Amino acid sequence: MVQRPNIDKSVITSHYATREKHDKRKKIRKVLNPPFEIHEEALQSLNLAGDESILDVGCGDGEILLGLSKSHQGRLVGLDLNPGMFQEALQLQSQRLSAHPVEFIEGSAEALPFEPGSFDLITAFFMLYHLPDLERALSEFQRVLKENGRLLVTAMGGLTPFNPNIQYQLDPSSVVVENVEEKLAKFFRLERKYVYRGSAEIKDAGSFLEALDSMRDFFVPAPDDEAWKLFLNAQRDRVEKKIKLEGSIQDRVVLGYFIFSKN
Repeated sequence: MVQRPNIDKSVITSHYATREKHDKRKKIRKVLNPPFEIHEEALQSLNLAGDESILDVGCGDGEILLGLSKSHQGRLVGLDLNPGMFQEALQLQSQRLSAHPVEFIEGSAEALPFEPGSFDLITAFFMLYHLPDLERALSEFQRVLKENGRLLVTAMGGLTPFNPNIQYQLDPSSVVVENVEEKLAKFFRLERKYVYRGSAEIKDAGSFLEALDSMRDFFVPAPDDEAWKLFLNAQRDRVEKKIKLEGSIQDRVVLGYFIFSKN
Protein backbone atom coordinates (compact mmCIF):
# COMPACT_ATOMS: atom_id res chain seq x y z
CA MET A 1 0.00 0.00 0.00
CA VAL A 2 1.38 3.40 -0.97
CA GLN A 3 0.94 6.36 1.31
CA ARG A 4 0.59 9.37 -0.97
CA PRO A 5 0.14 12.51 1.17
CA ASN A 6 -3.28 13.92 0.45
CA ILE A 7 -3.26 17.48 -0.91
CA ASP A 8 -7.03 17.91 -0.87
CA LYS A 9 -7.39 21.00 1.32
CA SER A 10 -10.72 19.84 2.77
CA VAL A 11 -9.18 16.52 3.82
CA ILE A 12 -6.18 18.24 5.38
CA THR A 13 -8.38 20.73 7.20
CA SER A 14 -10.54 17.94 8.58
CA HIS A 15 -7.56 15.79 9.57
CA TYR A 16 -5.87 18.60 11.48
CA ALA A 17 -9.02 20.16 12.92
CA THR A 18 -7.66 19.11 16.31
CA ARG A 19 -4.27 17.80 17.40
CA GLU A 20 -5.57 14.32 18.35
CA LYS A 21 -4.33 12.39 15.29
CA HIS A 22 -1.08 14.32 15.13
CA ASP A 23 -0.33 13.55 18.80
CA LYS A 24 -0.73 9.81 18.20
CA ARG A 25 2.05 9.93 15.60
CA LYS A 26 4.32 12.06 17.75
CA LYS A 27 4.63 9.18 20.22
CA ILE A 28 6.57 7.16 17.64
CA ARG A 29 9.31 9.82 17.47
CA LYS A 30 9.99 9.29 21.17
CA VAL A 31 11.39 5.79 20.62
CA LEU A 32 14.02 6.39 17.94
CA ASN A 33 17.29 4.48 18.13
CA PRO A 34 19.70 6.17 18.20
CA PRO A 35 17.74 8.95 19.92
CA PHE A 36 17.07 11.92 17.65
CA GLU A 37 14.83 14.96 18.10
CA ILE A 38 14.78 16.48 14.64
CA HIS A 39 13.16 19.80 15.58
CA GLU A 40 15.73 20.53 18.30
CA GLU A 41 18.66 19.35 16.20
CA ALA A 42 17.59 21.39 13.18
CA LEU A 43 17.06 24.59 15.15
CA GLN A 44 20.37 24.21 16.99
CA SER A 45 22.17 23.83 13.67
CA LEU A 46 21.00 27.33 12.69
CA ASN A 47 23.02 28.98 15.49
CA LEU A 48 20.30 31.56 16.03
CA ALA A 49 21.34 34.87 17.57
CA GLY A 50 18.02 35.19 19.38
CA ASP A 51 16.64 38.29 17.72
CA GLU A 52 15.55 36.79 14.37
CA SER A 53 12.00 37.15 13.11
CA ILE A 54 10.74 33.59 12.57
CA LEU A 55 7.67 32.27 10.76
CA ASP A 56 6.68 28.64 11.32
CA VAL A 57 4.43 27.62 8.42
CA GLY A 58 2.14 24.75 9.33
CA CYS A 59 2.90 25.36 12.99
CA GLY A 60 0.46 22.70 14.19
CA ASP A 61 0.24 22.58 17.97
CA GLY A 62 2.69 25.48 18.35
CA GLU A 63 4.99 23.48 20.61
CA ILE A 64 8.16 24.47 18.74
CA LEU A 65 7.45 28.19 18.89
CA LEU A 66 6.40 28.07 22.54
CA GLY A 67 9.73 26.43 23.31
CA LEU A 68 11.61 29.12 21.44
CA SER A 69 9.66 31.90 23.12
CA LYS A 70 11.20 31.07 26.49
CA SER A 71 14.47 32.70 25.43
CA HIS A 72 14.08 34.11 21.92
CA GLN A 73 13.72 37.90 21.72
CA GLY A 74 12.72 38.22 18.07
CA ARG A 75 9.26 38.05 16.52
CA LEU A 76 7.73 34.56 16.49
CA VAL A 77 4.76 33.78 14.25
CA GLY A 78 2.94 30.49 13.78
CA LEU A 79 0.65 30.03 10.78
CA ASP A 80 -1.69 27.10 10.22
CA LEU A 81 -4.79 26.36 8.14
CA ASN A 82 -6.42 24.92 11.24
CA PRO A 83 -6.71 27.17 14.29
CA GLY A 84 -7.96 24.20 16.28
CA MET A 85 -4.40 22.87 16.25
CA PHE A 86 -2.96 25.79 18.20
CA GLN A 87 -5.81 26.56 20.61
CA GLU A 88 -4.07 24.77 23.46
CA ALA A 89 -0.88 26.73 22.74
CA LEU A 90 -2.85 29.98 22.99
CA GLN A 91 -4.21 28.91 26.36
CA LEU A 92 -0.79 27.94 27.67
CA GLN A 93 0.67 31.20 26.46
CA SER A 94 -2.04 33.25 28.16
CA GLN A 95 -1.20 31.54 31.45
CA ARG A 96 2.53 32.24 31.06
CA LEU A 97 2.19 35.95 30.28
CA SER A 98 5.35 35.88 28.17
CA ALA A 99 7.13 39.16 27.41
CA HIS A 100 7.50 37.95 23.81
CA PRO A 101 4.29 36.08 22.99
CA VAL A 102 3.98 34.00 19.85
CA GLU A 103 1.56 35.33 17.22
CA PHE A 104 -0.68 32.48 16.05
CA ILE A 105 -2.48 33.14 12.76
CA GLU A 106 -4.92 31.13 10.67
CA GLY A 107 -3.77 31.16 7.07
CA SER A 108 -2.44 29.38 4.00
CA ALA A 109 1.15 28.83 2.94
CA GLU A 110 0.09 29.73 -0.58
CA ALA A 111 -1.09 33.24 0.37
CA LEU A 112 1.00 34.44 3.29
CA PRO A 113 -0.52 37.52 4.96
CA PHE A 114 2.78 39.35 5.39
CA GLU A 115 4.71 42.13 3.71
CA PRO A 116 7.77 41.32 1.56
CA GLY A 117 10.97 40.83 3.53
CA SER A 118 9.22 40.27 6.86
CA PHE A 119 11.23 37.33 8.21
CA ASP A 120 14.79 36.19 8.81
CA LEU A 121 13.76 32.54 8.96
CA ILE A 122 10.88 30.37 7.78
CA THR A 123 10.49 26.87 9.15
CA ALA A 124 8.39 24.17 7.47
CA PHE A 125 8.39 20.98 9.52
CA PHE A 126 6.98 17.93 7.71
CA MET A 127 4.38 19.92 5.80
CA LEU A 128 5.53 20.59 2.23
CA TYR A 129 4.07 17.30 1.00
CA HIS A 130 0.59 18.51 1.94
CA LEU A 131 0.67 21.57 -0.33
CA PRO A 132 -1.63 21.53 -3.38
CA ASP A 133 0.57 24.14 -5.12
CA LEU A 134 4.14 23.75 -3.93
CA GLU A 135 5.58 26.33 -6.33
CA ARG A 136 3.14 28.98 -5.21
CA ALA A 137 3.99 28.36 -1.57
CA LEU A 138 7.74 28.45 -2.25
CA SER A 139 7.28 31.71 -4.13
CA GLU A 140 5.48 33.09 -1.08
CA PHE A 141 8.27 31.88 1.20
CA GLN A 142 10.80 33.65 -1.00
CA ARG A 143 8.72 36.83 -1.03
CA VAL A 144 8.35 37.23 2.74
CA LEU A 145 11.96 36.27 3.55
CA LYS A 146 14.56 38.98 3.86
CA GLU A 147 17.36 38.97 1.28
CA ASN A 148 19.67 37.05 3.59
CA GLY A 149 16.83 35.00 5.04
CA ARG A 150 16.88 31.23 5.41
CA LEU A 151 14.39 28.41 5.02
CA LEU A 152 14.47 25.32 7.25
CA VAL A 153 12.64 22.25 5.91
CA THR A 154 12.22 18.77 7.36
CA ALA A 155 11.06 15.70 5.46
CA MET A 156 10.66 11.94 5.70
CA GLY A 157 12.43 9.40 3.55
CA GLY A 158 10.38 8.21 0.59
CA LEU A 159 12.45 5.49 -1.04
CA THR A 160 13.08 3.59 2.17
CA PRO A 161 9.91 2.10 3.66
CA PHE A 162 8.97 3.86 6.88
CA ASN A 163 7.85 0.53 8.22
CA PRO A 164 8.82 -2.71 6.49
CA ASN A 165 6.63 -4.63 8.93
CA ILE A 166 3.43 -3.10 7.60
CA GLN A 167 4.70 -2.97 4.03
CA TYR A 168 3.75 0.48 2.86
CA GLN A 169 5.82 3.26 1.45
CA LEU A 170 5.65 7.04 1.24
CA ASP A 171 5.16 8.02 -2.37
CA PRO A 172 8.58 9.31 -3.55
CA SER A 173 6.93 11.72 -6.01
CA SER A 174 5.98 13.94 -3.06
CA VAL A 175 8.47 16.09 -1.13
CA VAL A 176 10.76 13.59 0.57
CA VAL A 177 14.35 13.42 1.79
CA GLU A 178 15.58 12.14 -1.55
CA ASN A 179 14.24 15.03 -3.64
CA VAL A 180 13.96 18.08 -1.36
CA GLU A 181 16.85 19.92 -3.01
CA GLU A 182 15.45 19.29 -6.49
CA LYS A 183 11.91 20.34 -5.54
CA LEU A 184 13.07 23.65 -4.08
CA ALA A 185 15.85 24.48 -6.56
CA LYS A 186 13.84 27.05 -8.52
CA PHE A 187 13.55 29.31 -5.48
CA PHE A 188 16.21 28.26 -2.97
CA ARG A 189 19.76 26.89 -2.86
CA LEU A 190 20.83 24.32 -0.32
CA GLU A 191 23.32 25.43 2.32
CA ARG A 192 23.52 22.22 4.33
CA LYS A 193 21.57 19.16 5.31
CA TYR A 194 21.53 16.27 7.73
CA VAL A 195 19.89 12.90 7.12
CA TYR A 196 19.11 10.64 10.05
CA ARG A 197 18.94 6.90 9.48
CA GLY A 198 17.83 4.84 12.42
CA SER A 199 14.89 2.86 13.68
CA ALA A 200 11.88 3.12 15.92
CA GLU A 201 11.80 0.46 18.62
CA ILE A 202 8.15 -0.35 19.21
CA LYS A 203 7.26 -2.45 22.24
CA ASP A 204 3.58 -1.52 22.46
CA ALA A 205 1.44 -2.69 19.57
CA GLY A 206 -1.47 -0.54 20.70
CA SER A 207 0.25 2.84 20.39
CA PHE A 208 1.81 1.81 17.10
CA LEU A 209 -1.54 0.80 15.63
CA GLU A 210 -3.11 4.03 16.87
CA ALA A 211 -0.41 5.98 15.03
CA LEU A 212 -1.00 3.92 11.90
CA ASP A 213 -4.77 4.37 12.11
CA SER A 214 -4.30 8.14 12.40
CA MET A 215 -2.73 8.15 8.92
CA ARG A 216 -5.73 6.74 7.09
CA ASP A 217 -6.56 10.14 5.57
CA PHE A 218 -3.15 10.20 3.89
CA PHE A 219 -3.67 7.15 1.69
CA VAL A 220 -4.69 7.95 -1.87
CA PRO A 221 -6.98 6.57 -3.09
CA ALA A 222 -8.65 6.52 0.31
CA PRO A 223 -9.41 2.97 1.47
CA ASP A 224 -13.02 2.22 2.30
CA ASP A 225 -13.97 1.08 5.79
CA GLU A 226 -13.78 -2.62 5.00
CA ALA A 227 -10.42 -2.39 3.23
CA TRP A 228 -8.94 -0.33 6.06
CA LYS A 229 -10.25 -2.73 8.69
CA LEU A 230 -8.64 -5.66 6.87
CA PHE A 231 -5.38 -3.73 6.55
CA LEU A 232 -5.26 -2.81 10.25
CA ASN A 233 -6.14 -6.35 11.34
CA ALA A 234 -3.35 -7.76 9.19
CA GLN A 235 -0.85 -5.31 10.68
CA ARG A 236 -2.08 -6.02 14.21
CA ASP A 237 -1.52 -9.76 13.77
CA ARG A 238 1.94 -9.23 12.30
CA VAL A 239 3.08 -6.68 14.87
CA GLU A 240 1.72 -8.52 17.90
CA LYS A 241 3.35 -11.79 16.83
CA LYS A 242 6.70 -10.09 16.28
CA ILE A 243 6.59 -8.30 19.64
CA LYS A 244 5.66 -11.54 21.38
CA LEU A 245 8.57 -13.38 19.77
CA GLU A 246 11.24 -10.66 19.89
CA GLY A 247 10.03 -8.18 22.49
CA SER A 248 9.74 -5.32 20.00
CA ILE A 249 9.68 -4.40 16.34
CA GLN A 250 12.43 -2.36 14.75
CA ASP A 251 11.12 -0.05 12.04
CA ARG A 252 13.52 1.78 9.76
CA VAL A 253 13.22 5.56 9.93
CA VAL A 254 14.76 8.13 7.58
CA LEU A 255 14.37 11.82 8.44
CA GLY A 256 16.20 14.88 7.22
CA TYR A 257 16.53 18.59 7.80
CA PHE A 258 17.62 21.01 5.09
CA ILE A 259 18.71 24.63 5.37
CA PHE A 260 18.24 26.82 2.30
CA SER A 261 18.99 30.41 1.33
CA LYS A 262 17.23 32.46 -1.35
CA ASN A 263 18.40 32.21 -4.96
